[in-house]
Amino acid sequence: MNDAKSAFGIFSVSKYKCSMNDSATKYSCITPFQVQGAVGKFYISIANEKGNHESQQLTLEIYHMYLKTINETDFILPDLFLKKVYEPYKNQIKLIRGRLGLQNGFPMWLEMFEEYSNYEIYLLPIEEEAGYAYLSQIVFRNEKNLYDFISKNSKSTTEKTKLIKSISPKEILFLESNLPEAEIQKYSDLIYNK
Repeated sequence: MNDAKSAFGIFSVSKYKCSMNDSATKYSCITPFQVQGAVGKFYISIANEKGNHESQQLTLEIYHMYLKTINETDFILPDLFLKKVYEPYKNQIKLIRGRLGLQNGFPMWLEMFEEYSNYEIYLLPIEEEAGYAYLSQIVFRNEKNLYDFISKNSKSTTEKTKLIKSISPKEILFLESNLPEAEIQKYSDLIYNK
């Protein structure tokens, strides 16, 4: 990949139902049929056809052989997502770039971003018994896109709470949730006290 951000982005939208993570890498996903990982600017995906224990072990051995040849620094998430409250959800964070990334990573937001291009979304989708909270840090191409997004998406409804905070001329924190107000408080406090 071009850089660590690209490798992490592909990894974050490609992984699915990870049964384990690999302690040798910060970002990994192990299933019976596949091992995926993001290490620096490298995205690694090794699959097997059988999904049995022997095939999974062989896939892991090959993965570790590749890891030994890579001397890269791991991608670092924005500070917001490093907070302790998000530790249980750290494997759910996605980095989405542009329309194609959104189609593959979080298609339910396609309509909301239909008019924009060259955006980057760090997204933490949290699903709870009482509902959901989608916490994101979004970087737009320019200030006009940012202000346009804010004007179109800042109104909460009876079904959804939407909170937005600008953190730079091109960047916002955005929370969409259907959780009860008492539940959403822990996420909204983090947005406003970033």
